[in-house]
Amino acid sequence: MQLYYIGLQLPEDIRNRISAAQHELADGSLFLAPLEPHITLLPPQALKTSDSDHISAAVKEIADSMVPFTITLQHIERYKQQAVAIKVQSEVIYRLQKKLTKLLPQDTEPLYYPDPVFSPHVTLVQSKRGQKVPAAYEDEYVKRLHDSLPYECQIHHLTLFRSTGPRQYEAVVI
Repeated sequence: MQLYYIGLQLPEDIRNRISAAQHELADGSLFLAPLEPHITLLPPQALKTSDSDHISAAVKEIADSMVPFTITLQHIERYKQQAVAIKVQSEVIYRLQKKLTKLLPQDTEPLYYPDPVFSPHVTLVQSKRGQKVPAAYEDEYVKRLHDSLPYECQIHHLTLFRSTGPRQYEAVVI
């Protein structure tokens, strides 16, 4: 079974700055390998039971009706000691995510989705199971990215991220 998720790809300049910070602070003994900086709208766990052809066509229709829109990468925060992320602000992103979750079969486990629990963010670091992200990492990311945040940009498309290996995905514009 092919794994994939639907998200928003960030502009190359901010994506490169975030990726550089992630690689500088990487610690394979504590953290999962970082993914390309992105914002997840529908995670792989939700999509693995879906018909990919149906989902792709429906996602394209939703995307065409809602893009472009503006997002702001606001500030860095910790999530339950398991992750450090950049908080994302956008009124449109909540409506978009809600429309996307309606495409999923009724029996799909939504995890931390949908709204109001949906919290758009860009994950910087995520701990391995049973580990915690030390508080100092939040401070380190704040130092490394302080000149980059807040960051406002336009989103012009949704992206299908297709698995190419363990914690490796290729981006396909929808």
